[in-house]
Amino acid sequence: MASDVKATNLTASGTVFAGRARIKAIHYQCGSSPSLVLKNKDTNGAVHLTLAFANNTDDNVYLPDEGMVFPDGCFAVLTNITNVTVFYN
Repeated sequence: MASDVKATNLTASGTVFAGRARIKAIHYQCGSSPSLVLKNKDTNGAVHLTLAFANNTDDNVYLPDEGMVFPDGCFAVLTNITNVTVFYN
């Protein structure tokens, strides 16, 4: 079943979306020792995904099948990431 895909771009830690959604893909640009942590709902939420990237990269991450569900929304914690775009529906 097809549904509209939305995107949020962040340059600092913050809310990706509020409410239930599925992450489909992530595009990132980063510096040294970068990492991205995605939490359910807000900064105090459960960690659903932690990614560490190679230094000074610009790449994409595609989540398999139907993506990863965040039942209460998604909060991204960026460490040494210039910007990240999260695609979801």
